[in-house]
Amino acid sequence: MSGQNGITVAVEGIDNLGKTTLVESLSERLAQRGFSVHTEPEFGADPLGSAIRDLVVRHWAHVPLDSQPLLIAAERRPRYRRSRELAKPCRVTLFDRHLLTARVYQSIALGVDLGSMTHTLTILYGPEWVPPDVTLLLDAPIAVSIQRGGDDIHSRAFLEEARRRYLSAALEAGTLVIDASAPVARVTDMALAAVLAALESPRI
Repeated sequence: MSGQNGITVAVEGIDNLGKTTLVESLSERLAQRGFSVHTEPEFGADPLGSAIRDLVVRHWAHVPLDSQPLLIAAERRPRYRRSRELAKPCRVTLFDRHLLTARVYQSIALGVDLGSMTHTLTILYGPEWVPPDVTLLLDAPIAVSIQRGGDDIHSRAFLEEARRRYLSAALEAGTLVIDASAPVARVTDMALAAVLAALESPRI
């Protein structure tokens, strides 16, 4: 937990369900309420991330499977550390995907279960392996994801398995599953209510 230093919120889910849109709308709604808001975009948003993402897109098939988590951790871990260092009271840090996506996507790619992947990533991320205070899982049938953005990045079978693992992990404390096929305003309202409730809860 971030305690009195602020609150971290992760927006998770399979491709094309509106994660980035939700982060943007939540940021705006929270700022209107007087909160300091910091957003961390998903993988590939800074120079190091762009270089690694280029490798992912062009040459990922040639990267040994056991090296893939190392490359992703090299991009993500410094950003998680920076977010913790910048945390302050009444600050909300919104992550467009976080550690849950790393667990889900990389476990499928490596053909291991979530538990094994969690063990590996805990070692790779070290002190930056800190679960967010609130996890918002956007969920919808795979057909919704494909209709909105196609399946050119991941196959339908991959997305089906990713969805199954996300929902399995959602049994963890602090995870709210939101119907991503609902109107955007409804999705934002549900997410905002969860974040405000967490902000109002006593923190240690």
